[in-house]
Amino acid sequence: MTKDVPKISVIIPSYNQVEFIEETILSILNQEYTSLELIIMDGGSTDKSVEVIKKYEDRIAHWVSESDNGQTHAINKGFRVATGDLVCWMNSDDIFLPEAFKQISEAYLKTSGSYEVYFGDKSNIDKAGNTIKTYFYPPFCGWGIKYTTNMNISNQACFWKPSLFEKVGYLDESIQFAMDYEWFLRIYLHGAKFKKINGVLGALRMYDENKSSLEEWIKIKFENLHTIKENNYIGYSPIKKALFYAYKAFFVGPRIIRSIFK
Repeated sequence: MTKDVPKISVIIPSYNQVEFIEETILSILNQEYTSLELIIMDGGSTDKSVEVIKKYEDRIAHWVSESDNGQTHAINKGFRVATGDLVCWMNSDDIFLPEAFKQISEAYLKTSGSYEVYFGDKSNIDKAGNTIKTYFYPPFCGWGIKYTTNMNISNQACFWKPSLFEKVGYLDESIQFAMDYEWFLRIYLHGAKFKKINGVLGALRMYDENKSSLEEWIKIKFENLHTIKENNYIGYSPIKKALFYAYKAFFVGPRIIRSIFK
């Protein structure tokens, strides 16, 4: 990898995640990426998260532990101090997979940085880190995010140029669950160019205590999705939804078959 690789800024929003945050940090540092900016925005954890952060502070560009207005606010605070050519966020219980940054960097350099968003595939893992399911995504299609509820893009495997913040603003801090959906929908509606990479870049951890698994948060998620779509005048279209899934099957089907029989 050459010295002119894009600088990648990773934001970790964290609050009382001592059980997982070290694994998250190491999944970033162990990439051994030569132009990395790691930023941790801790919400004033009362467990031993700060002790873990301090363990690696010589390799962390910026970190704070202070009260905030929730996860989305913490992410935005990180984005506002980031200086990378590409930025992303990784929740403090999720992880990047090995060589994720290498794959992103190679795609960026190969395309001369002509895309605003670079993203790959992601897995779900359990509490112990075992893979539950891998999600293969097709090249980005607006119908996928507009007419389905599984976005076909994931913050655990997505990097974008910070210039998008100047065009469309930051994450919506009134949203505490589906802020990723709203963000990807908004940048798509503003004409962002997406580049898909065929590789599993990150993993979402699923366990009983996390937001993605709790029934009350799942209810909030779908309420958020409904409101976001309504605010953007997106109705229900079973035909476009079906056509998107046909599009997805065309691109993803062969990869799923190969993964089964490899």
